[in-house]
Amino acid sequence: MEKETRTVANSYSGSSEADSVVAAATRVRELAERLARDADDFLSVTRISSSAGVPVDIIEALLAGRAAEQRDLTTVFTSRCQDLKKRRKVASDAIGQALGVSGSHAHYLITGKRKASMEQCVALAVFFDVRAQYLTATDHDAVLDLLRDDERRMLEELAAAEPAPAADAEMARLLNSPGIRSIAARAADLDPDRRRALAAWVDGFVAGARSGEEQ
Repeated sequence: MEKETRTVANSYSGSSEADSVVAAATRVRELAERLARDADDFLSVTRISSSAGVPVDIIEALLAGRAAEQRDLTTVFTSRCQDLKKRRKVASDAIGQALGVSGSHAHYLITGKRKASMEQCVALAVFFDVRAQYLTATDHDAVLDLLRDDERRMLEELAAAEPAPAADAEMARLLNSPGIRSIAARAADLDPDRRRALAAWVDGFVAGARSGEEQ
């Protein structure tokens, strides 16, 4: 009998979110194979769980294309804070000092007994040396962001191993820019019809922008 996903909240991530994770995982696997790397290392649920701060059962569901039960953000925040505290072996007093509060207050914040302010969330991210969104991203977004980071790094590695011809250097520079990569990563998860619609919108936007510059 299939392992039942642990009940953690009343809201669920939809199948479209699971599909986006499957699409990203497929791209990661293909890139790993092109680089003669072991794709299973990248797609290990243990590794993803540790790096993204997401329970294994949720990752297994998303990678299988199934809708996974979504934890509420308070649970996500406190779970990741407590996991970091345990793994880094730091005391509540040290965390409190970084936040400018007492150790007991810091304990209340990372256990969810008191709600952390935005400034405290940022301070906690700085203290644990993680991105701010790591502490607050939904489980789906955390997994997807990690896979996209893997994809970006392998694309850069592949580009270095297979340099573009001189005639394509400018195009390669543009495609390598963070903004373009971000748009491309999001567009890759769309179906063909929506990608065509997005391309048409971009063409219209660029044409309008150029027209405005010429006036």
